[in-house]
Amino acid sequence: MAATSSSSTPSPSTFPFEYHVFLSFCGEDTRRGFTDHLYQELSRSGIHAFRDSEGLEKGKNIEELFGVIERSEIFIPILSNNYAHSTWCLKEIEKIVRVVGEGENVRILPVFHKIEPKHVRHQTGPFGAAFKMHRKSRQVEVQTLNEWREALRKVADRSGYESEKMFDGHEAPLVNLIAQRVVRELKICQRKVAEHPVGVESRAQDIIKKLQFDSKDAKMVGIRGMGGLGKTTVASAIYNKIYRWFESHCFIEGIREEYPIGQKGLVGLQRELVSKMSRVHKEISHTSEGTAMLRSIYGNKRVLIVLDDVDSVEQVRAVAEKQEWFHPGSRVIITTRDEGVINALHDWEKHKISVPLMQLDENESLELFSWHAFTANSPADGYEELSLEIVRALDGLPFAIETFASSLYNNKDRKDWNETINTLRGTLLDDGIYQRLKPSYDRLRNRDERSIFLDAACFFSGIDEKAARYTWEACGFSSRLSLKALLDKSLIKINHDGKLEMHHLLRETGRRIVEEEPGRGPEHRSRLWKQQEIMNVLEERTGTNIIEGISLSDDKKEMITVKASGFASMNKLRLLMINGVHLKGGYMTMPQHIKWLQWHGCPLKSLPRDFHLNDVAALDLSYSDITEVQGGNKDLAGIRERLTLRRKLTETGFQSLKFLDLTACNQLKVTPDISAFPGLEKLVLDCCDNLVKVHDSIANLKNLKVLSMSSCRKLTELPDCISHLTSLKLLNLENCLSIERLPDSLLKKIAW
Repeated sequence: MAATSSSSTPSPSTFPFEYHVFLSFCGEDTRRGFTDHLYQELSRSGIHAFRDSEGLEKGKNIEELFGVIERSEIFIPILSNNYAHSTWCLKEIEKIVRVVGEGENVRILPVFHKIEPKHVRHQTGPFGAAFKMHRKSRQVEVQTLNEWREALRKVADRSGYESEKMFDGHEAPLVNLIAQRVVRELKICQRKVAEHPVGVESRAQDIIKKLQFDSKDAKMVGIRGMGGLGKTTVASAIYNKIYRWFESHCFIEGIREEYPIGQKGLVGLQRELVSKMSRVHKEISHTSEGTAMLRSIYGNKRVLIVLDDVDSVEQVRAVAEKQEWFHPGSRVIITTRDEGVINALHDWEKHKISVPLMQLDENESLELFSWHAFTANSPADGYEELSLEIVRALDGLPFAIETFASSLYNNKDRKDWNETINTLRGTLLDDGIYQRLKPSYDRLRNRDERSIFLDAACFFSGIDEKAARYTWEACGFSSRLSLKALLDKSLIKINHDGKLEMHHLLRETGRRIVEEEPGRGPEHRSRLWKQQEIMNVLEERTGTNIIEGISLSDDKKEMITVKASGFASMNKLRLLMINGVHLKGGYMTMPQHIKWLQWHGCPLKSLPRDFHLNDVAALDLSYSDITEVQGGNKDLAGIRERLTLRRKLTETGFQSLKFLDLTACNQLKVTPDISAFPGLEKLVLDCCDNLVKVHDSIANLKNLKVLSMSSCRKLTELPDCISHLTSLKLLNLENCLSIERLPDSLLKKIAW
């Protein structure tokens, strides 16, 4: 094979490791049991593993298998009773030992499956019987037998896993333990793909071929298709397989929602990409500035960028407009519902390709459905036809299949199955996905689950899971059990950042359920999120005690001014989002039982004195102009004046407040005195650019579990009393570049 220059893009055949893990095993012993379970768990953990049933076609010789071994990084021989009876297995293990002996970054993690290491080491027991058989057959030379014996001895001398002595012989926890070990060994930054990635591997491989790794040019591939097809899942699988071939890599998920069109959204997208690619947080004031930064990053090294769920060409132009920006060998992957986004990128004309993501075929759909409904790869006996009918109605849409299957999990009531089928029949085109997903809501067990589902659909997608959980607890909901039920039914997810996620189809389903509540006008609905409807209700003061939640944001990125008196009649309002809103007038008439308040961009220097916040459990004032209290030790008095109605905060208690977010409150120089929030469990002070000091009163927060102050670049030290936070589990100081030392008391606590 011809040598390639350092600037060319590596391919699977030239990169040192094509596979993270090579599984060596005796098929008759473990193929359908332990080996299959381990392979699936490795795949779920984003690990590219090889087993001889995949990757090599029947009829290939041992030399080609040796080639796979040479391109693998970690070897897991599963040594079982009949392992040594297989000359194929013995050839594998001898080759593995040789490869490990020659390489610096390869290793062996042996599993002794229902066999003792001494039998492998000394070739006794079943291994002794196997070698007697090989000697009597006289089909293997003595020298080869000795080489196999030596290889087995070396493997048995390594620290491994004895299946019978761990977890009382239960295999599931052992499989999880091995997968976790591999993740640590590889130090990988894999994305979670799917619990049951049916059909993902073949689609990912097809698209990888279209990335044309034999070309030195920078290339772009667009993955297009309707919502719910699994574009993000396939893109994640591709990313996991190829990211190590690049000098820098980044996956930006959910761009459509997280970075909407407009200067603010595009700058945010650029800032996120710069931060992930350079590992440095940089302020960007305009898209032209962000473009210059990104071009300097792209031009110097081979990069991989995945832009997920793009809905406008402007989003791509902000970060990857021209092919000439990129170093040779770079790759850009886009997922989108709109093929027009890809077509509009004229500067990539000769270096891009648009790939439609195909729906699952009937067999794949049935397998995916079965995993989620029966935890098996095929339907339970007696449910084959029912499962097939549901799968056909869902027409290969993975997310809808997962949702419906999860709603029927462990449910053998045929009436429920027939009701699901009846719902799916006939009206699919007229009612669309709403009619397919609403039964999942209808079958929720109680008011708490339904309320939490609707709250998430209308307000909490993208919200910190802890903030939502504290809010629901304050509302009197069984938040832990209800949220678990929604997670189990795939109606909601928690991402790797701890944020709640809900598929847009489910979110729209929930919102339509609210819009169909009895009553003619918006004032008769439980939740409001459309700006004009909210403005009409507030201006006309037609609010009622039916309204439980309001989400009012400045869609045009301009401050909205509304009268606080417009909320007067909303006695049951518990959720309030007023981002970019200026409340005019006195606050005495504001609802008194708000549990969650998000007020991003609050224009006030301090919270209104007459705002009833005694019941609030989660308070988010990110990106606001809240200032420190002038006058040194007067902090406590000032904060109490801001957050009380008529009495001092210590007298009213604020016992319900558990979550406080002051992200990017850049007027803060000193953290406020928050000792009067005794129940606070999570405090977020990320990206407070001018924060230089942490007030000593923080030591009084005995219930604080999470303290996050990432990217507070002017913060120079922490007070010694921070070690008094007896409940603290997470202290995040990432990118706090001015902190030169931590308090000795804290270091001692960490060491302990």
